[in-house]
Amino acid sequence: MSVTKRIGTGDYNLTTVAPAANVIVTTDTLKIYGNLYVQGNTSVVNVANISTADPTITLDSNVSSPFSGNSGIEIYRGPGYYIPALYWNETVQAWQITSNIRNPAGYANISTAGATTGSVNQGKQYQLAYYQTDGLVSNVGGNLTWTGNSLMTISGNLNATNITLGTANLTTGVVNSGGTGIYFNNSGTADELASKSAAIKYSIIFG
Repeated sequence: MSVTKRIGTGDYNLTTVAPAANVIVTTDTLKIYGNLYVQGNTSVVNVANISTADPTITLDSNVSSPFSGNSGIEIYRGPGYYIPALYWNETVQAWQITSNIRNPAGYANISTAGATTGSVNQGKQYQLAYYQTDGLVSNVGGNLTWTGNSLMTISGNLNATNITLGTANLTTGVVNSGGTGIYFNNSGTADELASKSAAIKYSIIFG
C-alpha cells in the first residue's frame, strides 16, 4: 500500500533534537525528483558502483579564484599503501600524475598550461612527445634527435624524402665509429649496400 504526503504551502523541515541523532531511511530505492543539495563537512557514498549521466564533474566549485593547491582524483588502496592520483597543479599550471601523493618530488607533468593542440611538452625522462591520429605519428612540429648509442629499429617501411648519413654508423649505432652508408643485417648476415668507402674503392677500380 502506497502512502502520499502533500505539503500545502511552505517548507517541510525534519530536525533532530539531540546533536548526535541521525535520520535513517531504510528502503530498496530512494528516488528524489528534483535537485539535491548536501551541506556539511563530509559526504560519504558507500556503494559498489556509481553511475552518473553528467558529462563533466566540477571540482572546487565554491572558489572565487584559482585554488592554490592540487585538485583532482586520488585512489585509496587501503591503510599504509601509496595513494596514486591525477591532479591539476595550479602552481606549475600543468596536469600531473603520481603513484604516491605523499611524495611531491615524484609528481610528473603530463601537459603544460595552455596546450590546446594536444602535444605533450613535459613528462618523465624518455617520454616522446607526439600527436596521434588513427594510430599514426604525425605533425610532431620539430626534429626528432636520436642521441643514444643503441640502434633505432623500424619494423615497418621507411618512407622519407631525404636521408642524411654521416653522424653514425648504421650497423653499430656508434657515433663516428667508421663507415657511412647503407647496410643490411639479415639472419645474422651483415654487409654494406652502399657506403662512402665502397664508392671510393669502386671509383679507383673502375676509374
